[in-house]
Amino acid sequence: MSYITEFPLTTLLYVFMLSMVLINSYLAMHIKGRRSKRIFLLLVIVLLSALSGLRDSTVGNDTWVYIRAIESAKLNYSGELFYNYYDFGFQLLIKSLVNIFNDPHIVILIISFLINSLVILALWNFRTYINFSISVFLYYTIYYFESFNIMRQWIAVALVLYGLNYLINNCRNKYIFTVILATSIHFSAIISLTFVPLYDIVVKKTVLKKKIIYVFSTFIFSVITYYISLQIGLLSEFEAKYHYYFQNFTLENIQIGFFFIIRLIVILYSIYVLKVNISKSNDKELIRFFIFLTLIGTSLTMVGYAVTYVGRIGLYAMVCEVLLLSMIAKNRSHSIMLKVLIIGIGLYVFVNSLMLSGQGHVPYSTFFKW
Repeated sequence: MSYITEFPLTTLLYVFMLSMVLINSYLAMHIKGRRSKRIFLLLVIVLLSALSGLRDSTVGNDTWVYIRAIESAKLNYSGELFYNYYDFGFQLLIKSLVNIFNDPHIVILIISFLINSLVILALWNFRTYINFSISVFLYYTIYYFESFNIMRQWIAVALVLYGLNYLINNCRNKYIFTVILATSIHFSAIISLTFVPLYDIVVKKTVLKKKIIYVFSTFIFSVITYYISLQIGLLSEFEAKYHYYFQNFTLENIQIGFFFIIRLIVILYSIYVLKVNISKSNDKELIRFFIFLTLIGTSLTMVGYAVTYVGRIGLYAMVCEVLLLSMIAKNRSHSIMLKVLIIGIGLYVFVNSLMLSGQGHVPYSTFFKW
């Protein structure tokens, strides 16, 4: 069954929202005046947040689970405390919000605004290097509907994506703080701490001695962290919450689809094009960084075909393909065919998501039953 033909109004709504977001993102980038730019940028955020934040509990595979958890965080709730199953930062967030606004749907709306604000502002921070409209297009078509399902992890992903600007501008303490904050929401975000030493080891042209020191320091830090976590019982808590990430490993689960192959080819070809032109670029470090993170994310995604949830750990790096591909789209020296392929990837994922409703976002309805 194709959900597009079954629910044509939902399809029209999502297509209309895509066009509105693109128009406003284009105007935000090209209109003159700082105030006008901010208005159109805010409109992009509001449109995306309203669509995801006003959804009914039946829209999104796990929305009803989050509604139940948020409801259980109320001070006057007397049933099972479902919110206790989540990480401390997320517990604190939903408990604070639901006891202020007293409505789990309002909490979902605020969280949606938080996610989309962080993502769009992160893309905006890189606007001098990327095609901002294309980056918004790729975010909407490839990743946006995931937040209808894995909402909690997308708070963490959005925080890490926003924090990347700190890392490349050598504000490492701010980046580390952002990652720690993301880790308190979803523990898997801790993998993003590895971006700090890896940035110096792989991306920067540091001397061999310094690279060895970074590798050794990272190893020692990992051992100490492991020991402390073991002593305070953090590892057992992590295993209880995330053991399913590493279960059910079997080669029989591997089903690499046509889209993944095309996506991998486009990414590898894009990397080749960037590497050819990297000597002419003033943004060599940034280009190398995006390439590296995209390759890391792609590798973890490939592992995810055998161990399903491991692919989600790679999301923190994989989302950088939005930055990488929109950087290519901005460069006029790159072939039109490559740019068409980039847009084609987004459209393919978008149409496929509407046909199959993999995130449970079709059909759409609001919580006030509109």
